[in-house]
Amino acid sequence: MSASAATKRTAAADSDHDEQTPKKRRQTNQKYKESYSNMWPCLTSSKRGECMVRCTVCSCDFSCGHGGKNDCKRHVDSKSHKELNTLVKTNMSMASFVSQKSVETDHKRAVTRAEVMMCEIIAEMNLPITAADIFNKAFKLMFPDSKIAQDMKCARNKATAIILDLARMNQNSLSERLKSAPFSVSTDGSNDATSRQYPLVVCTKDTETGLVHSELLSIPVCSEAATGQNIFNLMDKDLSDRNITWDNCLSMGSDNASVMTGRHKGVYAYVKEKQPSVFLSGCVLHLIHISAKKAAEALPSIDDVLIDIYYYFDKRSQDLCDLEQKRMLKHVCTRWLSIGRCIERLLLNLDALKDYFYKENEKKKDAKAKKDAKAVTDAKAVKGAKVAKKSETSKSEKEKSEPSYAEKKS
Repeated sequence: MSASAATKRTAAADSDHDEQTPKKRRQTNQKYKESYSNMWPCLTSSKRGECMVRCTVCSCDFSCGHGGKNDCKRHVDSKSHKELNTLVKTNMSMASFVSQKSVETDHKRAVTRAEVMMCEIIAEMNLPITAADIFNKAFKLMFPDSKIAQDMKCARNKATAIILDLARMNQNSLSERLKSAPFSVSTDGSNDATSRQYPLVVCTKDTETGLVHSELLSIPVCSEAATGQNIFNLMDKDLSDRNITWDNCLSMGSDNASVMTGRHKGVYAYVKEKQPSVFLSGCVLHLIHISAKKAAEALPSIDDVLIDIYYYFDKRSQDLCDLEQKRMLKHVCTRWLSIGRCIERLLLNLDALKDYFYKENEKKKDAKAKKDAKAVTDAKAVKGAKVAKKSETSKSEKEKSEPSYAEKKS
C-alpha cells in the first residue's frame, strides 16, 4: 500500500470522527432581574457586575450567574441570612432611633408648652391654684383625641412651681432692661399697720413696639415706721440688690401725702438727692378717687333709691314701655345679695324711668299751673266781690249819714 493511500484513509477517518462528535455550546451567565427584588425586598442590584446581587441584610454580594432565581433563594434560605434578618428586625436602626427620639422630644416640648400656657392663664386671671386640678381633668374630657391633652400632668403643686419660675424669669428680664433703659417708679403703702407693703411698679417703653408697659417689680415690706427715709431706704435697697441705679429714673409716682411728696423729709426729697432731675408725678387718680368719694357722700343711698322706686310703682302700673319682663325688683336690706340684681334692673330700665318721671313731672307742673291759675282767678273774684261789697256798704252808709228830704225841709 502506498503512502498516499494510507494518508487518504487517515484523513477520511478523522473527518468521520469529527462528524460524529457534537460541538460544545457557549456558556452564558444569568443577569440580575428586578423580579428578584419584588420577591425578596432585601435583594438589590450590585455595583460589582450585572451577574451579582446585593443583600442589604447581610451587607454582602453574591453571584446569580449560575442559578439565577435559585441562587437568590439559596442565599435567603441560608442559616446566616436568617439569623441576621432576625437580628435586624429586633434592633432599631440609628436613623429610626434618632427620628423617634426627635418626635418624642417635640411631643414633650408641646406638652410642656401647654402646661405653661395654662399656668399663665391662671396667674393672669387671678384664679386659685387649685383650678389646675380641674383644668387637667377638663382638658382630657374636652379633647379626647389630643395626645397633648391626655399627657398633661400639671396639678396644683406643679402649677405653683411653674408660676414661681415664670415670676422669677419675668423679674430677671425686667431687671436687665432697667439697667440700661429709662424708667419711672411708683409706689404706695398698704393699709396693714404692722408690716406695710410697698409694691414697686415700673413703667418702661418697648423700643420695638413703642408701647409703654407697667410691670410689678417687687413687693418689699417695711417693718419699721412708715417715714419718708425708711420708705426710701426700702426702695433703694430693692433696686441696689438688682444692680439698678437711680440714673435712669425719670419720674416718681405716688399719692399726694406729705410723707411721699414732702420736699424736705418726704420720699421725693431723698430720691432727688440720688437723681436731681427726677420729676414728681402726683397721682391724679388718687385725687379723682377722693373727689368721687366726697361726691358720693352727698348722693342718696342706693338702697333708699331702690326701695323708693319699687314702692312708688307698687301701687301703680308697672307697665314701663310695655315691657313686662322689666318690672322693678324689690330690694331687701337684710338680703344684701339682692342689691346686685336690683341695680342691674334699675340700669336696664333707666331710660324708661327717666322718660316716665319726666312726663310725671310735666303733669305735676301742668296741674300746679292750673291750680295756680285757678287760685289767681278765685282770688280776683274774691277781691272783686269784696270791692263790690265794700262799695255797696260805703254807699249805704253814705245814704244813712245824709238827712232825708223831710229832715231837710223841716
